[in-house]
Amino acid sequence: MNHDAMLPPAEPIPSAQPSVVHKTFIGKDGLRAGWSLLVFIALLAAVLMAARFVMHKIHPHNPSATKATSEISLKTGLIGESIPLVAVLLVTWIMSKIERRPNSVYGFGGSRKVAHFFAGLAWGVVCLSLLVLSLWKTGLLVVDRRLLFGGDILRYGVMWLFGFLLVGLLEEYFNRGYIQYALTRGLAGFYRWAFETRHSEAFGFWTPP
Repeated sequence: MNHDAMLPPAEPIPSAQPSVVHKTFIGKDGLRAGWSLLVFIALLAAVLMAARFVMHKIHPHNPSATKATSEISLKTGLIGESIPLVAVLLVTWIMSKIERRPNSVYGFGGSRKVAHFFAGLAWGVVCLSLLVLSLWKTGLLVVDRRLLFGGDILRYGVMWLFGFLLVGLLEEYFNRGYIQYALTRGLAGFYRWAFETRHSEAFGFWTPP
């Protein structure tokens, strides 16, 4: 007789339950959305502070050279938009490595990226041109003299076009890139939790008859 057949079946070994700390920081989709946003904001603040420190070392601020005017130069505009844009791109890339997700999910997805980019660029030029034309025709914008001639007009326009392109990229990718993805993931997780809670045994009285 096989004595092994007479042995009672072994009880299954219960799987190790995640600790409270693990459940606090890690959910079904990895690092929870709230903590992801905090890490993103902290990294972005650190990168921007480091960039500002380096810029002050390279170009020390001279209060006596400050002009009493609100005019923004092209150089100041390009630098002021390029540094935050590079910082957002860098921190988003770091978060993609932390969360082990492709960088394309944070606003760069889709199969028609180039077509959408040039369509948005064209609409931006058209809308800004209509705005300037409307302000000029209504007298809210006054052009008192002509400072550029010939090829300088085209060169000046292209450089400012690039400057406003940086403005658009920064605003769109900052607001609709990683932040929007994390908020969407957080809301989806909340609704999933609410749905599971509604139909759980602990809150069965919420379930409609």
